[in-house]
Amino acid sequence: MQRNTLLDGVRFYPSAGLAYRPTDDLKLNATWSRSTRMPTFTDLYYTTETHTANVGLKPERSESVDLGVTFTRPAVTLRLVGYLMWGRDVIDWVRDSGTAKWASWNFTEIDKQGVEVGATFRPGAIWPSMRGTVLNVDYARMNQTADSHGLESRYSLNYLRDKVTVGLQHPIFRGLTASWHFRAQKRMGSYRRYVDKKDMGLEPYPAFSTLDLKLNYAVRKFDFHLDLNNMFNVTYYDIGNVPQAGFWLMGGVAFKL
Repeated sequence: MQRNTLLDGVRFYPSAGLAYRPTDDLKLNATWSRSTRMPTFTDLYYTTETHTANVGLKPERSESVDLGVTFTRPAVTLRLVGYLMWGRDVIDWVRDSGTAKWASWNFTEIDKQGVEVGATFRPGAIWPSMRGTVLNVDYARMNQTADSHGLESRYSLNYLRDKVTVGLQHPIFRGLTASWHFRAQKRMGSYRRYVDKKDMGLEPYPAFSTLDLKLNYAVRKFDFHLDLNNMFNVTYYDIGNVPQAGFWLMGGVAFKL
């Protein structure tokens, strides 16, 4: 329940969840909810040479449903989740050309449909020699439809459509362990690319993948770690036209009292 001076009267935003275990290994769950997001001070009043705020913005409204199933055994866990989301009056910053000002705006509707599937493998439950080894594999896919009116969006229309993550943790030798993390993703939407301050127009976000490695060595009261991030020095853009960090190395040591 919410009472806000921007809205007339009292509004209700209920939610409900249900979980059921038909067997010890299987869990089914479902949730439904309604929510809202009020415009921020920036959305309402941030007006500059490049941005025009809108004091008449409406609050965002959304409704979502998700269904999930989880199957767990000592050596494996399997996960599957599907969801639907209906957004109304979604707040974003938009413009109709590269030279126009960004303006805060309510999209009439943005609807999302998605699925997430994943698995965790623990081979040590079968082969004791692999105790401490854990493999995680996850994939997420989302589709989004919106009444964009051909406008360039700053946030809402640049959604993550596909994401694959693979994580592997395993011992190497006497206190030395390794954690590998692979990520591949494809973002929809586009960003405005600039070269030497010259506007090169809109470009779609390219797909990319990165690989990280963390080494950890524990001896007595000391814990040494070495992080190798973006090992192949991939150049990528996650949001906007700002390139993300390439290869970088970080290390440290911790002492336990």
